Amino acid sequence: MKINHIIVHSIDKEQHQDQADVEVHLREEELPVDDRVSTLINDVLEVYRNKTGKAFGKLGKNRFFPRELKRMYDEVVPFIEFTNVAMNELRGHIAAQPLATGGYLLFVDFLSQGVEYFMVVMLKSKDGLSFDDELELMDAHHLELDRLHFAARINVDNWAGDNDENNVSFIKGRASSSVTLYFKEFLGIEEFSESAKTTQKLVTAVSNYCRQELGLDTDAVEDYKKKVHDYCSEKHQNEEPIFLDEMSRYLDEENPTRFMEYAQEKYEIPNEFQVDKSKLRRFLKYSGKDNSVSISFTSDVFGSRVKYDQTNDVLSISKIPPTLKKQLIAEMKKDNAEG
Repeated sequence: MKINHIIVHSIDKEQHQDQADVEVHLREEELPVDDRVSTLINDVLEVYRNKTGKAFGKLGKNRFFPRELKRMYDEVVPFIEFTNVAMNELRGHIAAQPLATGGYLLFVDFLSQGVEYFMVVMLKSKDGLSFDDELELMDAHHLELDRLHFAARINVDNWAGDNDENNVSFIKGRASSSVTLYFKEFLGIEEFSESAKTTQKLVTAVSNYCRQELGLDTDAVEDYKKKVHDYCSEKHQNEEPIFLDEMSRYLDEENPTRFMEYAQEKYEIPNEFQVDKSKLRRFLKYSGKDNSVSISFTSDVFGSRVKYDQTNDVLSISKIPPTLKKQLIAEMKKDNAEG
């Protein structure tokens, strides 16, 4: 990871404080990228990656934060000036929330695995105890790095590309807290989850997870898929959303976050989404065999590539898999040559 720019500011606010009394404190220089700063960012990213309840969306066009962020990346305004303007904008949003409290705002531009990211993190501090050099007990002030009150990570490459991909992920609890709401508004995040696309991502994630992470054989993969299908079908029938963290626990009680972490990190599947019934069918497979023939296919191609004529008891297959097609053509050529 390479940190390009990093700075911290703070905002002072207590619950039910008058809006006029909310104060912003701006740091004048960027933080030096030393070992302590690198450790801080690595710790923040580790907590963020393991955090349940992440959601995904896009930065809205013509919204304040994305507009100013673009000016920064276009080198119209420097990094520090951009963060100062952003803090003053945030002050208005947080001051309007009676229950909101202040904290430290971390702005970071960094490269990770060849991808550029911009991250906004709210950190809180807490009082604690420690021992000094004389082994005397003393008061201490610590950042709460074990929890993030809010964090959003923008994929700058996707955002600048102006494509249909999600370009921002952020921490979101089950309930839409006031913190989530005012930060979403501040950053201009437009959260969305198209059920068909998300369900298809889930199908792909489950298949690859079974093979790449769990190393399951074919039969075990189908059993795993059926378990996911049954869980999602029950949710759909009850008109309930899918919660990825809940499903992850259902699939593996001994390692309850493993699948969720894989699905969110690799496929950006949100923690909460509605399942698409037609895409859900792709978890199922039809199969049958006798002494001479063995056939299997996923249910989503039944009626299109695979058709069954019940009257004549004929199964028709179009767009034959290339490997099978190659074998059949080779066999036909052999028969013609012998004939």
